Amino acid sequence: MKIPFLMMFTGVLLAGCQDRMASSPQAESATQAEPAAFNMAGAPTMMLSIPNMHCESCVAKTTEVLSKQPGVVDVRVDLDTLRAKVAIDPTTFDGATALAALDDYGFAGSSIVNEGFPWGR
Repeated sequence: MKIPFLMMFTGVLLAGCQDRMASSPQAESATQAEPAAFNMAGAPTMMLSIPNMHCESCVAKTTEVLSKQPGVVDVRVDLDTLRAKVAIDPTTFDGATALAALDDYGFAGSSIVNEGFPWGR
């Protein structure tokens, strides 16, 4: 009895994620276009752990959410490692705000991987 429930729950979880992204043009372009080279500006980078991603729609939404944060220069999200590499302007980027934005969308538990990195304003 537990296995059918788990399968049903997983199906709902995956469908819910896809439904949230269906109206986003970033979802389609993220999977169709070859990404440009990362961080052409040579900005400082940091790594975020985003443990609740499970599909390409999550990758697209994570990229969208992080890209909208002040001080973010470029973003690359990797579903296999559940991490995002973020190029930042350290004078305007606020890591706590970026993590709160991820949390607001449903990526609770995200964290900054770089120990001792000066990520706040």
